[in-house]
Amino acid sequence: MHDFWNAEDDQQQEETITFLKNTALLGAAIAFLVRGSENQ
Repeated sequence: MHDFWNAEDDQQQEETITFLKNTALLGAAIAFLVRGSENQ
């Protein structure tokens, strides 16, 4: 496991942005799948 809390500030900010981006993409994929399954 990556030691996030002891990372340098720049790296910590970059990883936070990447995490939030991945979370948003996951949410969009789930919404797309739910919306697509409603039509069947």
